Amino acid sequence: MRQAKGISFTGLAVAGALGVLLSFPANGTSFEELAGYSIEAHFTLTVVWRELNPRSTETQIAQKTYFSTSGRIFDYSNYAAGGFADRRPTIMALNQPQSVGRGNMQLWTMQGGNLTLVVRLVEGLLVRTIAIDPARSVCTLTVTTQPDSTTGRLVQQRLDGLTGEMVSVTPHSVSCAIKRGNVFASDQ
Repeated sequence: MRQAKGISFTGLAVAGALGVLLSFPANGTSFEELAGYSIEAHFTLTVVWRELNPRSTETQIAQKTYFSTSGRIFDYSNYAAGGFADRRPTIMALNQPQSVGRGNMQLWTMQGGNLTLVVRLVEGLLVRTIAIDPARSVCTLTVTTQPDSTTGRLVQQRLDGLTGEMVSVTPHSVSCAIKRGNVFASDQ
């Protein structure tokens, strides 16, 4: 798994550190150009845990996101692993970190023309990068990790409530679709 470059957070100053990531002119699609568009992404993360049982878990993630013309980001993410589930509806603004439960914070930002969701774990980062073509007709999703800069670890609270160190995180069955309109509207 690749590690996210150029992103570094430490300690308890998560909100301040997350605010360091700033939007800058995009090489392809800018945040303003995404206004009125929706993205649907589906993927599975296979995680190998250092000490927890089961040692390997698979979490299915379904994410629906709408970028409003007022600059708000409406996101509904559904996580499912075994008999456990978590649903996270959030309304955010670009470059504004927000607590999302299970010890995590998240931040939407633009990096190099790509839409990026940075999730601050208990220790370390999980970064979802969505590359969108300039015509806004195709998107691709990649998932990377960055261990904590102090401990060198990735620590996450699982859906079953246990907290542990992740040895590896492997995304697969990844799909991403972009379309004009609000994915949450009843006429879509």
